[in-house]
Amino acid sequence: MYQYPTGKIIIFAKQPSVGKVKTRLIPAMGAKRATLLYQQLLQNTVEKVTQLPLLAAVKIYTSPTIQHPLLAQMKHFYPASFLRLQKGKCLGEKMFYAFKEALKGTDFVILIGTDCPEISYQMIQLVCEKIQEKNYQAVIYPAKDGGYVLIALKIAHFGIFRGVAWGTDKVLQQTRQRLRQYGYCWYEGKAFQDFDNPQDIVYFRKNKIYRKLLCFM
Repeated sequence: MYQYPTGKIIIFAKQPSVGKVKTRLIPAMGAKRATLLYQQLLQNTVEKVTQLPLLAAVKIYTSPTIQHPLLAQMKHFYPASFLRLQKGKCLGEKMFYAFKEALKGTDFVILIGTDCPEISYQMIQLVCEKIQEKNYQAVIYPAKDGGYVLIALKIAHFGIFRGVAWGTDKVLQQTRQRLRQYGYCWYEGKAFQDFDNPQDIVYFRKNKIYRKLLCFM
């Protein structure tokens, strides 16, 4: 299998505490079950990424702290992962600073959130291949809700993340505009389903692959 030793993956996560994650799902599920879902989504993402023999390093960037029993457990069981604290005031700043730090000494960085159960080995392999092509300085995979589930960069410019209406259906559109503005040529993959809103419960319940993820519901 071909190796990609000069790339890194960043997993962007939140401290998985009750009432602090998946807040849009709390009215439909309650705070405890929404937190349990988030913890399972986080574990699902970490398991998939750390099992891939593709990259030199996997780092989990968390906020507001790195102190949580589940995070400590992951650090123990997944030696490829390394906990880092997110820096910055807003999501855009946090993403930029993480890219800036992770790009030191490497050719590209892939940033993945924890909201997409559909992320796969094949998807990340394709991202690695595309971001290494000379024609592309970025790779982005949209989310069906108007955001994106993954972004990969060779060079991080703060303007890509500045002024983006995070958490809205304008994120992808605004990110495309900024990529064009700063001269990036990018590859864009197909859209995937995030798990953010109550209506997403129906989508994932219909798919056999994700029944285990939702076994507690």
